Amino acid sequence: MKKLLVFTWIETWKKIFGDEKISKILKDNNVNPEEKGSLLDDFDETLLEKIIKEISESNNVSRSEVMRKTGRENINTFSKWYPLFFKKPSALSFLAAMDTIHMLLTRRLGILPPRIIYQPITSTQSYLIYKSKREFSDYFLGLIEGVSDYFNEKIDVEIIEKGKDGEFNYLKVKLTAEKPYVKIEKMNFFRIISLGMFKSMKYVFIILMPIFIILISWLSFTYIDNNIIAAIITGIIYFVLSALGTSEYNKGHRVILDILNNYKKRNFDYPVKFEGAKEVTEITDGFYELTDEFRKILLGVTGDVQEIEGQ
Repeated sequence: MKKLLVFTWIETWKKIFGDEKISKILKDNNVNPEEKGSLLDDFDETLLEKIIKEISESNNVSRSEVMRKTGRENINTFSKWYPLFFKKPSALSFLAAMDTIHMLLTRRLGILPPRIIYQPITSTQSYLIYKSKREFSDYFLGLIEGVSDYFNEKIDVEIIEKGKDGEFNYLKVKLTAEKPYVKIEKMNFFRIISLGMFKSMKYVFIILMPIFIILISWLSFTYIDNNIIAAIITGIIYFVLSALGTSEYNKGHRVILDILNNYKKRNFDYPVKFEGAKEVTEITDGFYELTDEFRKILLGVTGDVQEIEGQ
């Protein structure tokens, strides 16, 4: 782990546990925060774990609690150093960008940052997956708590899965926040009428719709003696199915217009996703990825501006 990150943690520990206590632990371990040398050098990971253990024991708290408090307080530290990164409309919009922010903050250190993978479920719910070579899952949970504090927004956290994937430790959580982030539209009628067989709208209208109309016509003319009434009922049902299908198409059209409108407003913190016909989802998924790339570019420029201002 790089010295720069470790000395950031040291400042955080002093805020949480007291300057005198932390200074004594560092002195006992021959660590002088005033003689940092090159902040890009590596810090002995075994020594780091020893320091964390002694902080835990001296304060009569578990390692888990030390790491969790560290992550929570580090959000305050980073928000003071990089305030532009925190100009987000909601907690989820910040957490969705945290993977990129992590990479930007560590790029000049020459290290592989932990991954924080955001997967939207609904507008206010998401999965967040933390992957790291180190066992810092409690630190990650502390980061979420710190984000909740900073944005003054309650975030419910449910641990879904925890384990190892090769050399990486991972933790998957489900988040439920108060403010929306991703707008998700669904083609509910398309899902029903496609019977789970077809992903494409054209096959539904070319194959399934004629089958439905043939079946409805047969039932109408078989069980209704009056042919005029049977024809009217068949026509009404066909009209309803066509109207619902057109409504689904219009829903996809509105979603694309919403995305383009966000681009016009340069709003990349409220992306739109669509679940339904393949013809529309391919376009909206492409826009979602493009939005993510735009956000990475803007965050990169933001980081460069702040580093220049801080020199």
